[in-house]
Amino acid sequence: GMGRPAPVPAPDHLDWDLWLGPAPYREFHPGLAPFAWRGFWDFGTGALGDMGCHNMDLAFFALDLRDPVAVFAEADALQGETAPKASMVTYEFPKRDNRSAVKLVWYDGGRKPDPSLVGVSELAGNGSILKGTKDTLYVPSYWGEGKFLSGAKMGDFDHVPISLPRFPGADEDHDGAQHWEWIEACKGNGKALADFAYSGPMTESVLLGNVALRLNQRVEWDAENLKVTNHPDAAPLIRRAYRRGWEWNG
Repeated sequence: GMGRPAPVPAPDHLDWDLWLGPAPYREFHPGLAPFAWRGFWDFGTGALGDMGCHNMDLAFFALDLRDPVAVFAEADALQGETAPKASMVTYEFPKRDNRSAVKLVWYDGGRKPDPSLVGVSELAGNGSILKGTKDTLYVPSYWGEGKFLSGAKMGDFDHVPISLPRFPGADEDHDGAQHWEWIEACKGNGKALADFAYSGPMTESVLLGNVALRLNQRVEWDAENLKVTNHPDAAPLIRRAYRRGWEWNG
Protein backbone atom coordinates (compact mmCIF):
# COMPACT_ATOMS: atom_id res chain seq x y z
CA GLY A 1 0.00 0.00 0.00
CA MET A 2 2.98 2.35 -0.25
CA GLY A 3 4.01 4.79 -2.94
CA ARG A 4 7.62 5.46 -3.86
CA PRO A 5 9.39 7.79 -1.40
CA ALA A 6 11.52 10.68 -2.63
CA PRO A 7 15.07 9.59 -3.55
CA VAL A 8 18.11 10.40 -1.44
CA PRO A 9 21.81 9.62 -2.00
CA ALA A 10 22.70 5.99 -1.37
CA PRO A 11 24.93 5.30 1.67
CA ASP A 12 28.63 5.14 0.86
CA HIS A 13 28.89 1.55 2.05
CA LEU A 14 26.18 0.31 -0.35
CA ASP A 15 26.87 -0.68 -3.98
CA TRP A 16 23.45 0.45 -5.17
CA ASP A 17 23.73 -0.87 -8.72
CA LEU A 18 24.74 -4.30 -7.44
CA TRP A 19 21.91 -4.26 -4.88
CA LEU A 20 19.38 -3.54 -7.65
CA GLY A 21 20.65 -6.45 -9.72
CA PRO A 22 18.26 -7.31 -12.59
CA ALA A 23 15.47 -5.06 -11.29
CA PRO A 24 14.60 -1.83 -13.14
CA TYR A 25 16.86 1.04 -12.17
CA ARG A 26 15.63 3.56 -9.62
CA GLU A 27 17.35 6.02 -7.32
CA PHE A 28 17.92 4.93 -3.73
CA HIS A 29 15.15 5.87 -1.32
CA PRO A 30 14.70 5.25 2.40
CA GLY A 31 12.70 2.28 3.54
CA LEU A 32 13.60 0.10 0.56
CA ALA A 33 16.83 -1.43 1.85
CA PRO A 34 17.52 -3.43 3.90
CA PHE A 35 13.97 -4.60 4.78
CA ALA A 36 10.92 -3.10 3.07
CA TRP A 37 12.03 -4.17 -0.43
CA ARG A 38 9.73 -7.17 -0.01
CA GLY A 39 6.68 -4.92 -0.37
CA PHE A 40 7.77 -3.44 -3.73
CA TRP A 41 6.85 -5.41 -6.84
CA ASP A 42 10.21 -4.65 -8.49
CA PHE A 43 12.01 -6.53 -5.71
CA GLY A 44 9.65 -8.64 -3.61
CA THR A 45 6.41 -10.55 -3.53
CA GLY A 46 4.45 -9.00 -0.68
CA ALA A 47 2.71 -10.96 2.05
CA LEU A 48 2.21 -14.00 -0.19
CA GLY A 49 5.92 -14.31 -0.92
CA ASP A 50 6.85 -13.54 2.67
CA MET A 51 4.49 -15.89 4.53
CA GLY A 52 2.40 -17.74 1.95
CA CYS A 53 4.52 -20.87 1.74
CA HIS A 54 4.67 -21.09 5.55
CA ASN A 55 0.93 -20.76 6.13
CA MET A 56 -0.24 -22.78 3.12
CA ASP A 57 2.23 -25.62 3.66
CA LEU A 58 -0.21 -27.59 5.84
CA ALA A 59 -2.87 -27.66 3.13
CA PHE A 60 -0.40 -28.29 0.29
CA PHE A 61 1.35 -31.12 2.11
CA ALA A 62 -1.75 -32.85 3.47
CA LEU A 63 -3.88 -32.55 0.33
CA ASP A 64 -1.19 -32.85 -2.35
CA LEU A 65 -2.09 -29.48 -3.86
CA ARG A 66 -0.36 -28.26 -7.00
CA ASP A 67 -1.17 -26.63 -10.34
CA PRO A 68 -4.28 -24.53 -9.63
CA VAL A 69 -6.53 -24.09 -12.64
CA ALA A 70 -7.61 -20.58 -11.66
CA VAL A 71 -6.82 -17.82 -9.13
CA PHE A 72 -8.72 -14.63 -8.36
CA ALA A 73 -8.09 -11.89 -5.86
CA GLU A 74 -9.42 -8.74 -4.24
CA ALA A 75 -7.38 -6.19 -2.32
CA ASP A 76 -7.34 -2.97 -0.31
CA ALA A 77 -5.22 0.02 -1.41
CA LEU A 78 -4.10 -1.67 -4.60
CA GLN A 79 -1.69 0.39 -6.68
CA GLY A 80 1.12 -0.29 -9.09
CA GLU A 81 4.21 0.27 -6.94
CA THR A 82 3.75 -2.13 -4.02
CA ALA A 83 1.76 -5.07 -2.73
CA PRO A 84 -1.62 -4.15 -1.23
CA LYS A 85 -2.32 -3.40 2.42
CA ALA A 86 -4.73 -6.33 2.60
CA SER A 87 -5.93 -9.01 0.23
CA MET A 88 -8.04 -12.12 -0.19
CA VAL A 89 -6.88 -14.60 -2.82
CA THR A 90 -8.83 -17.70 -3.88
CA TYR A 91 -7.15 -20.68 -5.53
CA GLU A 92 -9.05 -23.41 -7.37
CA PHE A 93 -7.32 -26.79 -7.47
CA PRO A 94 -8.74 -29.58 -9.65
CA LYS A 95 -9.63 -33.10 -8.59
CA ARG A 96 -6.50 -35.22 -8.33
CA ASP A 97 -6.26 -39.00 -7.93
CA ASN A 98 -8.56 -39.85 -5.00
CA ARG A 99 -8.88 -36.26 -3.79
CA SER A 100 -11.78 -34.01 -4.71
CA ALA A 101 -11.37 -30.48 -6.04
CA VAL A 102 -10.15 -28.00 -3.40
CA LYS A 103 -10.74 -24.30 -2.87
CA LEU A 104 -8.02 -22.54 -0.86
CA VAL A 105 -8.50 -18.95 0.35
CA TRP A 106 -5.66 -16.74 1.60
CA TYR A 107 -6.31 -13.71 3.81
CA ASP A 108 -3.81 -11.05 4.91
CA GLY A 109 -3.58 -7.50 6.20
CA GLY A 110 -6.26 -7.98 8.82
CA ARG A 111 -8.76 -9.76 6.60
CA LYS A 112 -9.92 -13.06 8.09
CA PRO A 113 -12.53 -15.73 7.48
CA ASP A 114 -15.62 -16.04 9.66
CA PRO A 115 -14.50 -17.24 13.14
CA SER A 116 -17.72 -19.26 13.45
CA LEU A 117 -16.05 -21.76 11.10
CA VAL A 118 -14.12 -23.00 14.13
CA GLY A 119 -16.55 -22.06 16.90
CA VAL A 120 -14.65 -19.08 18.31
CA SER A 121 -15.45 -15.38 18.60
CA GLU A 122 -12.08 -14.18 17.30
CA LEU A 123 -9.41 -15.87 15.20
CA ALA A 124 -5.70 -15.79 15.95
CA GLY A 125 -3.54 -13.54 13.81
CA ASN A 126 -1.58 -16.12 11.82
CA GLY A 127 -3.07 -19.56 11.31
CA SER A 128 -4.96 -22.00 9.11
CA ILE A 129 -8.37 -23.63 8.87
CA LEU A 130 -8.90 -26.87 6.98
CA LYS A 131 -12.63 -27.44 6.47
CA GLY A 132 -13.60 -30.91 5.31
CA THR A 133 -16.85 -32.76 4.79
CA LYS A 134 -16.56 -34.62 8.12
CA ASP A 135 -14.62 -32.27 10.38
CA THR A 136 -12.69 -29.00 10.58
CA LEU A 137 -9.09 -28.58 11.76
CA TYR A 138 -8.07 -25.22 13.24
CA VAL A 139 -4.36 -24.42 13.60
CA PRO A 140 -4.07 -21.02 15.36
CA SER A 141 -0.38 -20.59 14.51
CA TYR A 142 1.29 -21.65 11.29
CA TRP A 143 3.93 -23.65 13.18
CA GLY A 144 1.90 -24.94 16.13
CA GLU A 145 -0.60 -27.62 17.07
CA GLY A 146 -4.19 -27.67 15.90
CA LYS A 147 -7.53 -28.91 17.15
CA PHE A 148 -10.51 -30.56 15.50
CA LEU A 149 -13.91 -28.88 15.80
CA SER A 150 -15.44 -32.25 16.72
CA GLY A 151 -13.03 -32.68 19.63
CA ALA A 152 -11.25 -35.59 17.93
CA LYS A 153 -7.59 -36.17 18.77
CA MET A 154 -4.76 -37.11 16.41
CA GLY A 155 -4.39 -40.42 18.18
CA ASP A 156 -7.93 -41.33 17.14
CA PHE A 157 -6.85 -41.89 13.53
CA ASP A 158 -4.94 -45.13 13.08
CA HIS A 159 -3.91 -44.32 9.50
CA VAL A 160 -2.54 -40.85 10.29
CA PRO A 161 0.90 -40.44 11.93
CA ILE A 162 1.08 -38.16 14.98
CA SER A 163 4.07 -36.35 13.48
CA LEU A 164 6.30 -36.42 10.45
CA PRO A 165 9.56 -38.37 10.71
CA ARG A 166 12.65 -36.40 11.66
CA PHE A 167 15.56 -36.25 9.27
CA PRO A 168 18.25 -38.70 10.49
CA GLY A 169 20.66 -36.94 12.82
CA ALA A 170 18.59 -33.78 13.27
CA ASP A 171 18.02 -32.55 16.79
CA GLU A 172 14.68 -31.41 18.19
CA ASP A 173 15.38 -27.71 17.71
CA HIS A 174 13.07 -26.46 14.94
CA ASP A 175 15.57 -24.22 13.15
CA GLY A 176 18.51 -26.54 13.76
CA ALA A 177 16.61 -29.50 12.32
CA GLN A 178 15.82 -27.86 9.02
CA HIS A 179 19.35 -26.50 8.64
CA TRP A 180 20.77 -29.97 9.25
CA GLU A 181 18.31 -31.53 6.82
CA TRP A 182 19.21 -29.04 4.08
CA ILE A 183 22.98 -29.47 4.50
CA GLU A 184 22.79 -33.25 4.55
CA ALA A 185 20.52 -33.34 1.49
CA CYS A 186 23.03 -31.10 -0.36
CA LYS A 187 25.70 -33.68 0.44
CA GLY A 188 23.50 -36.45 -0.99
CA ASN A 189 22.78 -37.95 2.43
CA GLY A 190 19.03 -38.41 2.19
CA LYS A 191 16.20 -36.37 0.73
CA ALA A 192 14.82 -33.17 2.23
CA LEU A 193 11.16 -33.35 3.20
CA ALA A 194 10.37 -30.22 1.16
CA ASP A 195 12.68 -30.82 -1.77
CA PHE A 196 12.26 -28.87 -5.01
CA ALA A 197 9.78 -31.38 -6.46
CA TYR A 198 7.43 -30.20 -3.69
CA SER A 199 8.56 -26.66 -2.92
CA GLY A 200 8.93 -25.53 -6.55
CA PRO A 201 5.34 -26.21 -7.67
CA MET A 202 4.05 -24.96 -4.33
CA THR A 203 5.87 -21.64 -4.66
CA GLU A 204 4.64 -21.33 -8.24
CA SER A 205 1.06 -21.82 -7.07
CA VAL A 206 1.34 -19.39 -4.16
CA LEU A 207 2.87 -16.61 -6.27
CA LEU A 208 0.14 -16.91 -8.90
CA GLY A 209 -1.89 -15.01 -6.32
CA ASN A 210 0.31 -11.99 -7.00
CA VAL A 211 -0.37 -12.27 -10.73
CA ALA A 212 -4.10 -12.16 -10.01
CA LEU A 213 -3.59 -9.22 -7.63
CA ARG A 214 -1.52 -7.19 -10.07
CA LEU A 215 -3.89 -7.80 -12.98
CA ASN A 216 -6.92 -7.34 -10.71
CA GLN A 217 -8.44 -10.19 -12.71
CA ARG A 218 -9.24 -13.87 -12.42
CA VAL A 219 -6.37 -15.77 -14.05
CA GLU A 220 -6.61 -19.22 -15.59
CA TRP A 221 -3.37 -21.17 -15.37
CA ASP A 222 -1.74 -23.68 -17.72
CA ALA A 223 0.91 -25.18 -15.44
CA GLU A 224 2.44 -27.40 -18.11
CA ASN A 225 3.28 -24.39 -20.28
CA LEU A 226 3.70 -21.86 -17.43
CA LYS A 227 1.15 -19.57 -19.03
CA VAL A 228 -1.93 -17.56 -18.07
CA THR A 229 -4.37 -18.51 -20.82
CA ASN A 230 -6.98 -15.77 -20.49
CA HIS A 231 -4.83 -12.61 -20.15
CA PRO A 232 -1.94 -11.80 -22.55
CA ASP A 233 -0.95 -8.96 -20.18
CA ALA A 234 0.17 -11.58 -17.65
CA ALA A 235 3.24 -12.68 -19.63
CA PRO A 236 5.64 -10.00 -18.23
CA LEU A 237 4.58 -10.99 -14.70
CA ILE A 238 5.54 -14.61 -15.33
CA ARG A 239 8.87 -13.91 -17.06
CA ARG A 240 10.00 -10.35 -16.63
CA ALA A 241 12.68 -8.52 -18.60
CA TYR A 242 16.01 -8.14 -16.82
CA ARG A 243 17.87 -4.83 -16.70
CA ARG A 244 20.59 -4.35 -19.28
CA GLY A 245 23.78 -6.04 -18.13
CA TRP A 246 21.81 -8.57 -16.08
CA GLU A 247 20.03 -10.37 -18.93
CA TRP A 248 19.04 -13.99 -18.47
CA ASN A 249 19.52 -16.25 -21.49
CA GLY A 250 18.38 -19.55 -19.97
